[in-house]
Amino acid sequence: MTTDKLEHDYDTWHHMMFAGGKPIDPLVFPWYNSAFAHIKQNARGKLLEIGCGRGEFAVWLARELPEINVTAVDFSPAAIGIAKHYAAARRAKILLLQDDALGLGFPENYFDYVVSCECIEHVYGRDKWLRSSTGY
Repeated sequence: MTTDKLEHDYDTWHHMMFAGGKPIDPLVFPWYNSAFAHIKQNARGKLLEIGCGRGEFAVWLARELPEINVTAVDFSPAAIGIAKHYAAARRAKILLLQDDALGLGFPENYFDYVVSCECIEHVYGRDKWLRSSTGY
């Protein structure tokens, strides 16, 4: 599958999911509750969410933990567009960028904390990514 095809498919899906205009409360999902418990206890400084989708969790984090600088990235330009609209409507201080999990455009060790929920199973070439990021 080509990158253009993946991008198109995710853009289409994000537009369909946001068609009603009502974002989902991220804490209705147990994985976000679990991640938030750890984040609240351990995160400091700069936090990166990889695969933020439409931004519900990242925006929620930025509002709930204003002392943390939240940056969120997603492969889909449609998702990032929706996330920016969502963040602006909630006056959330957050940096939202289109970026690829397989080649993030940040210097090594730039972030103090990284979170990624519901992303890895969608990353094409994730085995290579995991090997390069964990050293295994």
